[in-house]
Amino acid sequence: MAFLYNFWVIIYRFAFQEINVESIVVWFCLDYFSDFLYLVDILFHFRTGYLEDGVLQTDSTKLRQHYMNSTTFYIDCLCLLPLDFLYLSIGFNSILRSFRLVKIYRFWAFMDRTERHTNYPNLFRSTSLIHYLLVIFHWNGCLYHIIYKNNGFGSKNWVYHDSESADVVKQYLQSYYWCTLALTTIGDLPRPRSKAEYVFVIVQLLFGLMLFATVLGHVANIVTSVSAARKEFQAKLDGVKTYMRMRRVPNHLQVKVIKWFDYLWLTQKCSDEERAVSCLPDKLKAEIAINVHLDTLKRVEIFQNTEAGFLCELVLRLRPVLFSPGDYICRKGEVGKEMYIVNRGRLQVVADNGKTVMASLKAGSYFGEISILNMGTAGNRRTASVRSVGYSDLFVLSKKDMWDVLKEYPAARVRLEAIAVKR
Repeated sequence: MAFLYNFWVIIYRFAFQEINVESIVVWFCLDYFSDFLYLVDILFHFRTGYLEDGVLQTDSTKLRQHYMNSTTFYIDCLCLLPLDFLYLSIGFNSILRSFRLVKIYRFWAFMDRTERHTNYPNLFRSTSLIHYLLVIFHWNGCLYHIIYKNNGFGSKNWVYHDSESADVVKQYLQSYYWCTLALTTIGDLPRPRSKAEYVFVIVQLLFGLMLFATVLGHVANIVTSVSAARKEFQAKLDGVKTYMRMRRVPNHLQVKVIKWFDYLWLTQKCSDEERAVSCLPDKLKAEIAINVHLDTLKRVEIFQNTEAGFLCELVLRLRPVLFSPGDYICRKGEVGKEMYIVNRGRLQVVADNGKTVMASLKAGSYFGEISILNMGTAGNRRTASVRSVGYSDLFVLSKKDMWDVLKEYPAARVRLEAIAVKR
């Protein structure tokens, strides 16, 4: 914040309205409050940890020595160089505070860190781009007015004829408006009259052209980033539709598939969860899975009061699945080798005729546990049919995965075998 204040104000005061008797109190308070913030930043640096051989250092003595021996310390001291004392000999001149702008390295670091940490990076990039444009127009307008004050390029009425009589705000807006027209290459600029004016306008237009190309590139990157997920999702959908058309899949089944894709998009489940975290180390992937799914697993009665390590291992074996309206998750008499935990949606336990509803299942419910508790690998016959009412998100735990984990946790195995015997 202190850097932004100096970034906007120093050049404005130097170009338009320097400190005077009427504004000295306000400007001095703002100036030295920003200097105080710079000083606070230095004090924080003395307590900022750093990595040494991959270990975060927190010892106050080492932190102080590390900071004072770094280039950053001397840059921060340079930013607070007290050239303001020259006001006493040469009068007020805000350009003497230009060393405060060296702090831009901290501003860039803040912007970079915020972009990485924010949950809305594209909104942040758009806001940052607009701010940079406004700053460029501001500095360019101020530089133009500095040239104008020093007799311009031979005359002061090249752009505006009433600049002498206009107040400071109007002069600033006139300069800002002219530079906005020039840098956005919109045109409608006053025709140059001298060679110097022609050169100046050509330089402005060339800079504006490069600025336009740069902005266009940034906007293209933002739009591409925003629409990347949509393009990937649409490509998958188009591929499936092409396959169904080539294989002459019945229309009613094609509609069902398309509605399934609609649900994926509306619920933001179109991304591949495994691929999204595939770049992370196994330890971090495990921690994420535990935080996301552990509470769901704890609601299952047969896993309550078991070892925490056993539950954490099981969490890593859970697989998310999605069922469409009317889909049967399992049918009575089938060999079952998995159990299901309802994460979202509503299911019905139906009789053999498929019409009589014997029970309803909702989020937190589970079924199929008898299949994975039965000893051996052949599985157990399903005792009922379960059908999805709408779109249902479930977690699947296979019998093989569970018994692989039980080999490492004998106490949990004894408990679950006792439950299996009772059932």
